[in-house]
Amino acid sequence: MWNRRHGRLRTVGCGMEELRRRRREREAELRKARREQQLVSKRLLRDDTPEEAEGGCVALILGEAEIQQFLWLAQRGTGEKEREGALVSLRRGLQHPETQQTFIRSAEGQYADPGRAPDQQPGSAAA
Repeated sequence: MWNRRHGRLRTVGCGMEELRRRRREREAELRKARREQQLVSKRLLRDDTPEEAEGGCVALILGEAEIQQFLWLAQRGTGEKEREGALVSLRRGLQHPETQQTFIRSAEGQYADPGRAPDQQPGSAAA
């Protein structure tokens, strides 16, 4: 009697091939969902915000002081909205080649390099 009850818990007629087929289908669905999520994320990153779409996306030429201010706000801003706004402004500005060159030449641009720690300042080698 115990075997009958225990036997009911198992799916009837499921061989190894059936289990493998179900697992392959489930994995394919997961891969498809992950791929779609990545595409949506990529589209969201590329798409402009509604304010940009209305006003037209114009690359602004930013000065060194503005770049440093936006970078400081993005790294050390008090609120999430403040940081996000600074990053959006910095991203818009960096679309212009002249602003890119200014960013690269500025000292803050060097500190923003992900491969360099903030405490590693150029020219401050220990003697």
